[in-house]
Amino acid sequence: MLLSALSGPSLLTRRNIHGTDGKSPKSPREIQARFDYAVSRVNIVPPTEAIARHASKLLAAAGLHGHKYALDSLVAATALVSPAPVTILTSDPEDLLMPSGPGVRVVKI
Repeated sequence: MLLSALSGPSLLTRRNIHGTDGKSPKSPREIQARFDYAVSRVNIVPPTEAIARHASKLLAAAGLHGHKYALDSLVAATALVSPAPVTILTSDPEDLLMPSGPGVRVVKI
């Protein structure tokens, strides 16, 4: 499932949630608390079959395949069909190699 912000159709992915002070969480409990807070601020958007098919086409167009890029392609496909503006938050923007459209912004967290 992907997440869409309450204030607008933004997406959130997560490997590590940082505080506004820029410091990394110190414990698994703090990481989970920060993630839970971030998730509480968004709406969950489940992927549909149409989005999955679009994601597959994005992978093929980018010459990528396999499980390494599957989630990134779902994120990109969801962003591309969401009303603009869309912001994708990720700790690994370099992994998001799928094409993005107008109104889609990728931000490293």
